[in-house]
Amino acid sequence: MNKSLKNEISKMFLLFIFYSFIGWVYEIAYETFLEHWTFMPREFFRGPICPIYGIGGLILFLLFRPLMEDKKVSDFIKLIIVYIITFLVASLLELIMSYILEMTTGGWPWQSYVNYAFNFGGRVSLPTSIKFGFIGVIFIFFMYRPITSFLEMLERNKILTKVAMIVFIIFMIDTIFAYIIPTGVKLNVTRTKFI
Repeated sequence: MNKSLKNEISKMFLLFIFYSFIGWVYEIAYETFLEHWTFMPREFFRGPICPIYGIGGLILFLLFRPLMEDKKVSDFIKLIIVYIITFLVASLLELIMSYILEMTTGGWPWQSYVNYAFNFGGRVSLPTSIKFGFIGVIFIFFMYRPITSFLEMLERNKILTKVAMIVFIIFMIDTIFAYIIPTGVKLNVTRTKFI
């Protein structure tokens, strides 16, 4: 494998981990300070990651990279485009992942949106999708430059692939433990109707 491909794969993996971590922080903060006022584990992983945010963040990063690099498009237009596309992609990703996780694990490890207005089968809801649009603006519009600068610094210092490999090993150990010894996070197996 040539060096540039190895570096690109390393960057994408580290972006996945970064967005997974930021998503975990968001979920924990939301549950702790707005819902229950106590620490609530949000995933069946042991480490501080929420992979659905990593997948979504990586998809959005790749999708918006050409837009964010385009100097001809105004920042205001970029912001609007990022919000709308994030709203749609996050909603679709959450819906698809709920079905995949239900097929593979018997449920999905996040709350049901059955009590939210304008929900689809308790799997996605309009208020949540609106919130995800704003999160996408933060993830992509405001964090794009600092993240790419950090990854470029790792690459310049010739430690990008080493850092990615260490993080990958830790992630794989966590993944194995998550499936061998579950954390006890209750999966949502509620069957709901379209509201």
